[in-house]
Amino acid sequence: MIIFDEATKALDGIIEVIIMGAIHESSDQKTIIMVAYRLQNVQKCDVIYMMDKGKIINRGSYQQLVENNQRFKEMAEHA
Repeated sequence: MIIFDEATKALDGIIEVIIMGAIHESSDQKTIIMVAYRLQNVQKCDVIYMMDKGKIINRGSYQQLVENNQRFKEMAEHA
């Protein structure tokens, strides 16, 4: 298991793409928990847990959350 907490926060765009590619490549072999505020970094995740005030308020794939959660949909439209 690998845990990332805002793993790409301080990186430039090119390095971020490289790092995210490596993370996604290894996700078939490991469980990865990723804390991210940038929605582009979680688009390929199997399950996204949406939190508010420290509580999980919804979960699903990126597409499921876009379709079923108005707040997530609005965030995705502005990402």
